Amino acid sequence: MDSVRSWYWGHGRLGAYSIVWFSYLALNDPTNTTYVSSYVAKYGQVLVSACKSDLLTVRPIGSPGTTGGRYPPRLGDIPEGFQLEYDLGKANGQLRVKVSMRTVVAGDGEYYMRWTGDMVGEVIKSESVGSEEACPASPRNDTKNRDDTKSSSSSLTGVAVLEQFVLIE
Repeated sequence: MDSVRSWYWGHGRLGAYSIVWFSYLALNDPTNTTYVSSYVAKYGQVLVSACKSDLLTVRPIGSPGTTGGRYPPRLGDIPEGFQLEYDLGKANGQLRVKVSMRTVVAGDGEYYMRWTGDMVGEVIKSESVGSEEACPASPRNDTKNRDDTKSSSSSLTGVAVLEQFVLIE
């Protein structure tokens, strides 16, 4: 409580993938810098294990008219789920996961909540089909270079345990 303003944490199995996420905002940081720790393994082989904020994005999901999807979260915001995006590197693509809440395991509904949840995700890989210098299109970029890439994805399902802590009024 002396250093963390809010956090999202979870772990689960998604098809052949084991994933762990931790994303937090520091207390008294007006820039809202996101700090993360992420881990992704496939068939027990580590693909990503790092604390770089550009490797993982975690955002809450909420229905329109609710505060559940607000970021940064505030006291009492209860999301319906989370959207996770992992950068697994050029060779492995991007892992996108939607986590939906199933059951409340613990929490006070205000500062802290822990759930079990269902996960649906996909791995998106981009490959150059033109010259070797073509840049793969990224979902975070505009449509530039779209003709230079070919994307493939695979659908995955799984389960997770996850939590949210919020200290901001």
